[in-house]
Amino acid sequence: MRRRQFVAGAVSFAAVTRVAAQPVAKSRRLAIVDLSNPISRMYEDSESYYRVLVTELRRLGQIEGQNLTVERYGKEQNPSDQAAFAAQVVRSNPDVIYVLVPLSVFIKETSKIPIVTISGDPVAAGYVQSIAHPGGNITGVSVDAGPSIHGKRIALLREMFPSMSRLGCIAGRIQWERH
Repeated sequence: MRRRQFVAGAVSFAAVTRVAAQPVAKSRRLAIVDLSNPISRMYEDSESYYRVLVTELRRLGQIEGQNLTVERYGKEQNPSDQAAFAAQVVRSNPDVIYVLVPLSVFIKETSKIPIVTISGDPVAAGYVQSIAHPGGNITGVSVDAGPSIHGKRIALLREMFPSMSRLGCIAGRIQWERH
């Protein structure tokens, strides 16, 4: 009987030790910096594109309050010294910074923390070396990849319509008004 108790105790001890030795899932930290929107618009239940961001993070298993901490910096901050503000965000040591504006001060402040952004032409702005090989810690989406993208668009059109002999282009500027 003592042998059975000993074996059962040893197995229980091994199981408890193994459970205790399992690594704890690391909680990730995300800093969202958008000084053009109030913080109230940066949540899953808001009617903004942040709803899509938070929903996609949840789909990927990153759930705020469980294994994800989100620090939001919005319109309310309105820093007069943007460099000091960027330094403050970087000092909080997030795993990723999602920044819309002002991107340039964050690029100067850190070269180690990944920065995700949506920007115009990042090459013309000097944020990255090229779209194909941005280098550094910057990634994201470009809504205007600059003039180099037009050649690729024409090549795609020629591939789709090989018999095309003429191509016209209408370009202009759109100005948005806020009401």
